[in-house]
Amino acid sequence: PTPGGGTPVNRTLNAGAARVYGAELEFNYAPRSIEGLSFQFSAAYTHARLLAFGDAPCYGGQTFAMGCNQLFTPSANQAVPGAGAITVDGVSGFYRAQDLGGTPMVRAPKWQVNFGFAYDMPLENGWTLSFTNTSQYSSRYLTTPGRRADFYAPSYFKTDFGLAVKGAEDRWEVAFIGKNLTNRITASSCTSSNVANGTNFGGQITGGGIGGPAGIDEVGCYADRGRELWLRLTLRPFN
Repeated sequence: PTPGGGTPVNRTLNAGAARVYGAELEFNYAPRSIEGLSFQFSAAYTHARLLAFGDAPCYGGQTFAMGCNQLFTPSANQAVPGAGAITVDGVSGFYRAQDLGGTPMVRAPKWQVNFGFAYDMPLENGWTLSFTNTSQYSSRYLTTPGRRADFYAPSYFKTDFGLAVKGAEDRWEVAFIGKNLTNRITASSCTSSNVANGTNFGGQITGGGIGGPAGIDEVGCYADRGRELWLRLTLRPFN
């Protein structure tokens, strides 16, 4: 964050306190009546909250009204304190921290479910036809510390499917593989910054009464891959 549009301030803090509890369930099943068929299922419930996290850094452009209301820093030049400066006890300046107590921990969805199956069907000449499926569901989760709605990644469902023909003794394999067939674009790591607006408009103000021409930080993420379709040939001549 850059309070009042001046010198950038970087602060590294540990959360004051957090509480995490939950439950997990997992099982595998292979019916005796169908040889080569198996099912997998796992589910996890997690409740992860920051009990206390005061003095957490504000995001760029966050105003006093948006919750940037801790660690008041007086302006160096009181005669010209800067646009958007707030006056406290006759002193002008900017805040640079917020209280994130009670917010979820980052990348901690309440629900995560994984399930799928695998089936190997024997063919003639020692060949095998294989079917595989893996699916996953995640409830929404926080991608970077804060209270903004756009800091959350929405819930998603992904599924993968594979079809393969294998030669005798696994000496060769031809496989068609589909990953993320639902084409859900997800992200596990995000951060807030104001690269575009900060470059074009400038004048971002943090911890004051206004946000400045550049507004607030945008959310940037490293996206996971979308839908993928693969045709794979594998040779194992020495099996």
